[in-house]
Amino acid sequence: MTEEILQAAILKLRSKALEEYAIIKDIYHRPAEAGSVDKIAQGALNLAQIEGAIITLQTYAEGLAKQTEAEVLANSPPKPEEQPEEAEAKPDEIRGEELLKRSATTRKAARTKKIKENSKKKAEE
Repeated sequence: MTEEILQAAILKLRSKALEEYAIIKDIYHRPAEAGSVDKIAQGALNLAQIEGAIITLQTYAEGLAKQTEAEVLANSPPKPEEQPEEAEAKPDEIRGEELLKRSATTRKAARTKKIKENSKKKAEE
């Protein structure tokens, strides 16, 4: 995680805290009605919880930035495994003349290639 991600989380929490503060302030300045006390109390609880989350992230920011050796290994991309080069075709692969026998598309491509090669030769002559 980068420093920017942590700062973004803190800023998001600050915006929510500011929103809760504005709601409390708005309720406070309105004429009193049934439920005003409960709304202010709930807003205060929400605000305190958000502020606690901000303080927690700020407190642990340095520790979050550090990684143990095990975390570095776990978070590093896997190394590609080296596979031995195989000169022979895999058993399930069809090659050469067997492919020409089985595939109409391959036969058509081979004919087209021969036609193009013959056209080139004639153009060069």
